[in-house]
Amino acid sequence: MRPKKDIDPVPTAPLPFDRSTGYLIRDTHLSVARALRQHLSEAGVTPGQWYVLKVLWHQDGTSQRELSDRVGISQPVILNALRRLERAGWIRRQRSTTDRRSRIVFLTEAGRRLEQDLIHHAIEVNEIATGGMSGEEVALLWDLLKRVKRNLVEDAEKRERARPARAAARVHKADHEGQSQGAK
Repeated sequence: MRPKKDIDPVPTAPLPFDRSTGYLIRDTHLSVARALRQHLSEAGVTPGQWYVLKVLWHQDGTSQRELSDRVGISQPVILNALRRLERAGWIRRQRSTTDRRSRIVFLTEAGRRLEQDLIHHAIEVNEIATGGMSGEEVALLWDLLKRVKRNLVEDAEKRERARPARAAARVHKADHEGQSQGAK
């Protein structure tokens, strides 16, 4: 059973944009991404490069595949970003010693120094995005966004676990219907 909401129920159709959680999050994401792109461009860095660098600043020596997964960018797109980062002298790639098919990405000294040059752009975008909010409101916003994500991840996992059972039920139903029609 769903908990009772403190706001008026959202109409089922049509769903107004200003009452659609998905639309509001997507629209906000696009605005944040645009602002980040504008700020980072001053330093000659793309958002894709920024996210790769950010992962590496926290966990240097990450495989290309793991970077792709963590950043949420497809392998071909991440490869392009890595090539540009490598040409700029901010990363180096080397073959894994345990899996010759895998390449591990490491920051160069210039890539490590870049963190100090770029972090103020991200902080500034976050400050702009949360302008006019108290520290408590910002913390609440973060907690609520994490809860939205957790709810969606849990639902996706539940649906993934139920998928084989639903597929089996459809096959059983189709078999049963086929047998019923054959008996006529």
